[in-house]
Amino acid sequence: MPKILSYTPSWLSRPTPGFNLFSPISGPDITDAITHSSYRGRHGPSRTQYQQFPRRRLARRGTEVFVAVGNQLRWADLLRLKKDWAEREARQHRRRRNGGLDGSTGEGSIKTEDRGCYRVLKTPGAGEIEQLIISPNGVFLAILTSHMVYIAVLPDSSRLSEPDDGPMRIKTYTLGPTIHVLTQSQVVSALWHPLGIAGLCLVTVTADSIVRIWELNVDNRWSFDSPTLTIDLIDLVNGTYSEEDSGASIAGKNRGFSLDTVEMEVASACFGGTAAEEENGWASMTLWVAMKEGDVYALCPVLPNRWQAPPTLIPSLSVSIVAKAAAVQDDEDTLEEDRRNYMRQFNWISAIDSQNPALLSSGSDLIPDVEVYTRPAVVRSVPELQGPFDLDPAPFEADDDLGLQLTDIYAVAGHIDEEELCFGDDESIFGGVGRDGLSVGIVCLSTSNGRVHVCLDSQGVEGRWASKTPEPRPKHKQLPVLLKLESIDTLSAEELRTYGPVWPVFSQDPYSRYSFFVNHGTGITFMSLSTWSDKLERELQNSEEAGSEFRMSLLMESAGTLRERIVDTVAGSGSNMYRPKPTPSTINANTTTSNMDYRSNYLTGSTVFDDPDLGYFLLAAAPDRPFGTTLDLPGLSTKTLTKQSCETDFKPTAIIKPREPYCPASAFFTKSSLPSWYATVTRGANKRFLDEEIRLSSATLDVMVKAHQILSNETQQLGVAVAELFRRCEILQSEFRGQINCVREIADRVDAVTGEDGNESKEAHPTGQDARIRQRMKSAYNRQEDLIQRYDILLKKATSTCGRKLSDKEKAWVLETQHLQHSLSEDGKSEEYDGPQKSQLWRRYVEAKRLAADLLAQAQETTNDNIDLTKDTGIKVPSEIRKAKIAQVNNLLERECALVDAVKARLERLSVSSPARR
Repeated sequence: MPKILSYTPSWLSRPTPGFNLFSPISGPDITDAITHSSYRGRHGPSRTQYQQFPRRRLARRGTEVFVAVGNQLRWADLLRLKKDWAEREARQHRRRRNGGLDGSTGEGSIKTEDRGCYRVLKTPGAGEIEQLIISPNGVFLAILTSHMVYIAVLPDSSRLSEPDDGPMRIKTYTLGPTIHVLTQSQVVSALWHPLGIAGLCLVTVTADSIVRIWELNVDNRWSFDSPTLTIDLIDLVNGTYSEEDSGASIAGKNRGFSLDTVEMEVASACFGGTAAEEENGWASMTLWVAMKEGDVYALCPVLPNRWQAPPTLIPSLSVSIVAKAAAVQDDEDTLEEDRRNYMRQFNWISAIDSQNPALLSSGSDLIPDVEVYTRPAVVRSVPELQGPFDLDPAPFEADDDLGLQLTDIYAVAGHIDEEELCFGDDESIFGGVGRDGLSVGIVCLSTSNGRVHVCLDSQGVEGRWASKTPEPRPKHKQLPVLLKLESIDTLSAEELRTYGPVWPVFSQDPYSRYSFFVNHGTGITFMSLSTWSDKLERELQNSEEAGSEFRMSLLMESAGTLRERIVDTVAGSGSNMYRPKPTPSTINANTTTSNMDYRSNYLTGSTVFDDPDLGYFLLAAAPDRPFGTTLDLPGLSTKTLTKQSCETDFKPTAIIKPREPYCPASAFFTKSSLPSWYATVTRGANKRFLDEEIRLSSATLDVMVKAHQILSNETQQLGVAVAELFRRCEILQSEFRGQINCVREIADRVDAVTGEDGNESKEAHPTGQDARIRQRMKSAYNRQEDLIQRYDILLKKATSTCGRKLSDKEKAWVLETQHLQHSLSEDGKSEEYDGPQKSQLWRRYVEAKRLAADLLAQAQETTNDNIDLTKDTGIKVPSEIRKAKIAQVNNLLERECALVDAVKARLERLSVSSPARR
């Protein structure tokens, strides 16, 4: 579970450029975000307008962030914002210290220095931007309104950071100008295909269950006008598809009302993988589709005409498909439909293996070239619609769940079977990364009541294709199953009654595949599946052991997913300690008390940064302000040491817990609309009513009623803002009192341990823990004094017995004697001395011993040879020759003995003469 280090930093608070980046109008005069059309109904604010479709109005590229405010797209670099704020604070501090500028006149300088901190990017769309999806390579940005899709070519960060405060027009393409229009169905999801070439393949999913694949090419404008593949899910589920690609026309279909239309209304879609090397091969080409009514479907494989594959995708699929195709041929229990599908998989992978992939240069020596494959034509390009998946238990099973909807879907791919892929090789092809996590996939579903369902895809989704010719279908076809492990609530029943339904969406955690964030509008909740994923994988690997079924059921029943509320926009702090109690005004949707704060703080997007300078930073966007949270790194990772911000360098977390800082309500900074209304009235037909005497008439009443409505609405907003400020002041006082009490308790505990609590009776009669501590300290001091005294006595004795110190000549003689001893002793050989004396005396002594041993051996051999020759052959050696040889050997022995005696005598003379020198 990540630890919260701090909340929204100072460089994202009012009145910095980081705060103005998220405001409807930049600068000190900020218009209230509630005045936008999407936040105001016909008869006033309405909560039901929030639950129409997901909002992802925040995207990032490195440390750069793209924010959608209304129909305006803005860009900023968070590192630059942070650095500029630090420099500006340092300059203002120096000015105040020098007396050149006080705190009251610094607003003008801030306004001047804000220029160039963020840029406004012009987009052709007129409607409000609902979603921003950036491509994997960071070059393209998909901009989604309710019905339109635009593809923007993002400039380089150096060009965006030019010192220019004017809007920048970027190159933008309209995707499907005759398809994604206001007269057609709403676009609910736009996904960049994980296997798209250079990230140029976009998949759009509309609410009427039509999936379109767009292979984009900036040099071909036709690629933005027509999709390369169109799949109608309703036709697939009904089995009425024709020879064409699912029968969906380019401009969509005009359908009448039917049960299929209601049950097949798409809520969200996602891909099952990210094309990582350790993931299952089918995952990155599996499209999961969640329907609002609760059904879940899967399409596999969803591929463009030209696609790229990671190094392990083709080998893993080949091994798996070939093994299964060979197994089903001899299995009589296999259904005929499954046998045909496995043969299609075999033909499909055989066509891919037989291809000679084209190499696409990456343009860098560090990045390898990409192999580009084409979609095989041996099977149909349209996959079979798998589902609806049978969720056990179903997501909507209680009476309280009536009227709820699925809002978003998030899939985690299972890892690859490395042992099967490597065929028993000792060395892993990707360093054992594929062994981490689960070997099965995980699918998470969110509902409009803030509940998250964690499901296990135990069977796995494999490639299936729609048949070109009608085939007999089994009467009782078994539906695929998603095993639901756990249901987690992110909102309490009190919050649901107060704020109504929400539209939760998932955000990926960059540090773990099994962690994610859930943005439910009123806050962000962190969830981690790592607590039980490793245990479940061990049970799956050891499924043949005794008692595995019992352990598996026990693990699934006790699966505890970690969750923590990271951001809470309603309470104004990261914890639920000071959550406001619901009042009748908050429950009534027609009133504008705390609901006004709810709408202004409703989160419209979130993203997570993993930069060394920003750290583990969560950023969320509201209609009129940002929310940020700095988290602690989850253990050791590749990005270990991070630079902590100046707000989190020194924090006594044991006493003071981080909390969300107070942000003044936008009502304090909103210009009154009364002057503009007055100017309109003075130019209209009712001008005379303002100059003449007031008369009782319907026209006069109408003017007074309109003025009263404007004043009452503005004064009510100011009253709510002032009440919130007063409540936060009271909370601040209670926090200060709590911190003082906490410090007092800690001080009392310290005094109780050290015995300095002011109780004189304990000083007179020490008892208990205090007495023991004092006694141990006293004995330690006494023992130290005794050791010091003994050391002094020994030092005095040593100095008195040693006499005077040796002179330099005496030290040199001692050193020479030691060197001579090392040179004459075989055991005393040392690397410290290797002088000429050692090389002469020791070598001569060793050579003499060797020669003596050799001569003795030769003499013995000669004597034995003479004896043997005389006995064996009968040849007699003359005595003169034998005596001559013996005399020769004796002479040699005498010479060597003399040489040894001479060396020994010389050594004795040296040893005798050495004391004389002293």
